[in-house]
Amino acid sequence: MNGTRAFSLIELLVVISVIIIMASFTAPSIASVLRGNEMNRAEQLLVQQLASARQTAIARNRRVEVRFYSLINPDAPGASKAFCAMQTFLIDENNRATALGRVSKLPVTVLMNEAAANSSLLSVADKQWDATTDPQISLPGVGTAYTTKTFQFRPDGSTSLSSANKWYVTMHSAREGATAATPPPNFATIQVDPVSGAVRSYRP
Repeated sequence: MNGTRAFSLIELLVVISVIIIMASFTAPSIASVLRGNEMNRAEQLLVQQLASARQTAIARNRRVEVRFYSLINPDAPGASKAFCAMQTFLIDENNRATALGRVSKLPVTVLMNEAAANSSLLSVADKQWDATTDPQISLPGVGTAYTTKTFQFRPDGSTSLSSANKWYVTMHSAREGATAATPPPNFATIQVDPVSGAVRSYRP
């Protein structure tokens, strides 16, 4: 009867070493894929929210305001303040604003670039609050510790933005910082046509 030969300790250590070496090569690739997926999610979220805001303005024959929020993301401990969320509001005939849904936050690994050359939509004036018709609301986990940049879609689908300029917002990895002068290789730019209100996205 033949005995079964077991692995020696040296052979096991060699196998483990090979696995560790292979993992060290594949880990960066996996991380890159995950970052790409997060960017895809962020791009889809912004495009869908903006397109939905325009469609709602047309369908309800009312202005719809888009708000980009600069805040410290409560889901990312240690993060600094950055534009990383948005929300849309229906504006009635008395200029009162009613939220159309909850705050939509980007994945914690993604933020909007604040440099005017990369995100002209974030270079518009800060939102001015009206205590009577449009007071500053409290956001979950944030309160009123935020600032916001806004524009509106009109009932005909156009926007409140100047037709003399191009309007867009660029997103990229939070590791690059909110004011990076040049976006990293993996970024997404969402453009809004001021006249038609059409929303387009661009990826390198």
